[in-house]
Amino acid sequence: MFVLPYRDDNPTKKFPLFNWFLIALNVWVFFAYQFARDSSQQEAYFSTFGFIPHTFFGQVSNFSFEKSIWEWTTIFTSMFSHGGVLHLLGNMLFLYLFGDNVEDAMGRSRYLLFFSLLWNDCSTHTRRFLSIFKHSNGRCFRSRFWSDRFISFGLPKSKH
Repeated sequence: MFVLPYRDDNPTKKFPLFNWFLIALNVWVFFAYQFARDSSQQEAYFSTFGFIPHTFFGQVSNFSFEKSIWEWTTIFTSMFSHGGVLHLLGNMLFLYLFGDNVEDAMGRSRYLLFFSLLWNDCSTHTRRFLSIFKHSNGRCFRSRFWSDRFISFGLPKSKH
């Protein structure tokens, strides 16, 4: 049997503004730039906005200031790229279910910092696993590491 969660039992104290902003931004980027494109357009999109470890780490040997700036930008642009509709829906469901509680526990500014650092960490560590990292599932791989670090900086712990 397949069970798909649709809500959680943890109420939040404040409206999760940034969490909803991230969900809306992910959905907008997907439908504005990725959806209903042919394979050559998809490849061009991911070659431009996706994090490609070979080119990112290759900038050390062939340094160009302009190229270097763009390669660092792809760490953040790849954060909003998804491989398909089901990939987008799965990630947004996960963000909807858990992101509001994380934002509530951390506060808005620390939540955005956490989200950005986690993605940066996942992007730069994928060079060991993939040649092109074009989706945001990697956020989950190292979330335990980063959540432990943020909790040690004084986040409130669960009362359960």
